[in-house]
Order: sequence, then C-alpha cells, then structure tokens
Amino acid sequence: MMPLEKAIEAARTLVKPVNPGKASPLGPERETVYTHEFVGGNFAITRLLGSEKHARIAEGRLKSAAEVRILLPEKAVSGQLVRFKVEVINIGAGHNLPTSLTEIRQMWLDVTVKDPKGNILMRSGALDDHGALMVVATHIEPRIVTALIGPPGGAGILFKQEYMNGSTKSYKGSKPNECTHTIHNLSEATIAQLEAPNQILQVKAGTTFIGELFKGDITTRGVVTKNDTPNRTTTITAKDGRRIYRDTKVSRAYPPGTTIQSVVLDLFALTGLPVGSESVYPPGTFPGGWAHQGLWRQALNEALLPFNYFWTIQGGVIYSLNDTVPPPGNVPLLSPETGLIGSPTRTKQGFNAASVLNSAIIVGRGIQVKSQFLTMLGRSAVVEHKYDTDGLIWRTDAQAEVIK
Repeated sequence: MMPLEKAIEAARTLVKPVNPGKASPLGPERETVYTHEFVGGNFAITRLLGSEKHARIAEGRLKSAAEVRILLPEKAVSGQLVRFKVEVINIGAGHNLPTSLTEIRQMWLDVTVKDPKGNILMRSGALDDHGALMVVATHIEPRIVTALIGPPGGAGILFKQEYMNGSTKSYKGSKPNECTHTIHNLSEATIAQLEAPNQILQVKAGTTFIGELFKGDITTRGVVTKNDTPNRTTTITAKDGRRIYRDTKVSRAYPPGTTIQSVVLDLFALTGLPVGSESVYPPGTFPGGWAHQGLWRQALNEALLPFNYFWTIQGGVIYSLNDTVPPPGNVPLLSPETGLIGSPTRTKQGFNAASVLNSAIIVGRGIQVKSQFLTMLGRSAVVEHKYDTDGLIWRTDAQAEVIK
C-alpha cells in the first residue's frame, strides 16, 4: 500500500504514484517503496483493537473520498419552508461510492439546522444510543403530524402545531390495532377535555402527503399526564375497534342455503362500521345452515377463515379480503429510491421491510420491495408506524405475507 497522502493523490489524479526510498536500512534505493499497513475504511475496529495509528489512516482515507457542498438559497423568509441542496462528490475514493456490498455499507447525511442563537431546529441522520441510524435522510421535508380527538360523530379538538410523537401498530385479523400518542405542554383545560369518556383518536402523518395512521377508541384511563419532565407530557392510549372486540357477543342462526356473503355482511352490520369498497367474499352458501353463539370476532373467524378469507378493521372501516388473490388498490413500492431502510429480510411467511414513514402501507393491502438481493410482492400483515415531529423518529416497519 501507499502512504495516505500518496493514496489520496493517486485516487484524485488516476496516476500511479512514486514513493522513493529504502525498504530496509541496508536495502538499495527504490523508485517506489510500498508500506505494509493494509488499512481499509474501517477505523472503528482498528481502534477497538488498539491500533490508533491505523485508525487515523483509515479516517484520513474516508475523509478524502468525497467532498460535501451545501447549496443554500439567497434568502430565507421567516415562517416559510426553506429548501437547500447538499451535493456529495466522489473526488478520491478511487471506485464507486459506496462500493461492493452497498446495502451493508451505509452512507447518509447527518444534517443539523440551527437558528442564529444555536438552537437546533431540525436534525436528520442522527444515531441513537446504540449507534443505529434513527432516520434515513433521503428527503428533508416538513414532517407533519395531526391528531383529532373527540366524541364519535361530534366536534373534536384538532392538534397540529404541538410537539407530538408516538407509534401505531396494526394487525391482520382479530387483534385490535394499537396507538400510543404523546402531546407536549397541553393546558389543564385541554387535558380535562381529553379525559372525557367515549373519545375517539385519529392520527394522520406525512410530508407532502398526509395519510391516516390510526383511528380508534381511547381506552379506559387511557389519558395520562406527567409533570416530572421539562415538558409536561400527555400520553393517550387507544385501540381500533376496542369496544367491538371487548363487548360484542352474538347469537345468530341462518337457514340452509344462506350465502356466505350475507352472513358476513350481517355480522359486519353489528359493528356499525362502514364496509370497505375493496371487500370480497367467499362464493357459495352454507348448505346445512350456519349458527354461532358467543363472541362476535369468533363468529367472523368461523365464517371466513375456512375459505382462505380474513377480516380486518383499519381506520374505522371493516374489510373482508381473500388470502389467495393479489391485494386490492395501489401497491406501494419500497426501494432505495423511495425510502427503503436497510435490506428487507426473508421470513417463513414472506418478508420484513422498513422505510421512511409511509401511510400508504396498510394492513391487508399489497406491499412490494425491490432491493439488490430481494424483489417480492406480498400482503401487509403487521404494520408499525413511528413518528416524532422533531424529525428524529420517522419510519414504518412492515411484516408481509406472500400471496397463498
């Protein structure tokens, strides 16, 4: 290998360098003497192994590989969105940047925006306490979260300027969807309104497109306020369809020849929820009739699952879908260009994938991944959205099943 400064020169000029000298005190003068340091681009491991010299050389190689240029607008207007560009130019890597296993060797921009007093207005590309990337800085857009809280069918309180963070988790089938949503620094009067019984929570989030992440019932004692932090926090816990799952029992009997669709729609009607337009139903009838006495969710499972159909409640809408046909609606594509985080992984059922927060990823709907090592179409079975209006957490994790 060449000394650091010679290696940098060769990468930028593409001219073979010379490094005159002696390979040993007793050896002859040579036009080029090669070092035996064998340093790559990993400074962390060499430092952990106790070789500070090799770590410094590795850092030098990394810092010389690219040049970062920030292209700022001529002026910024208070209260308006400011856009700027960051160019990363390969000036000294000597090969592609990144190269080789590009889905393992991550590159990202760590961008911090401060006001004139040094206060941080936005941070994108930070690492957490374990050294993992908290958000992929593919697009620096305003991150918007809104929360509407109020009685069913009545006027509610819309939160959109407050500092908010939380997570939602949606499931295929009978398990209620969940949401934990935190709002900071609410007044006592507002908190009292949120603590009223029978409240509904609806959360939407996005950047250029704002989509619904969750809609459901605030649970009993589901509003908790803490004052033991610099910011007063009010955390709201809700579940989608919770009252339906918890309370509804049915006693139904249908005569021979009743269509499966009519049984399913009758059970759907007991919830009072709208039925999704994409719903499909098993063909045929129950030749010997059909009866059920017990929990509503068990009745639906017995009516649908034997025919490879399933039901799900998403955003206050109930669906019947087929496990053996392609999912309805538009299918979001996750790729490095559209916000895919890391590499999707194969599972026994299908695959797991993560992306920058994407409200179009919905349980029961299609999802497609396209990466260097895996391209696959599936149906979302579990979807978790995590969001934070300060920009540190903004991602969607999905577990998908292949079409049976």
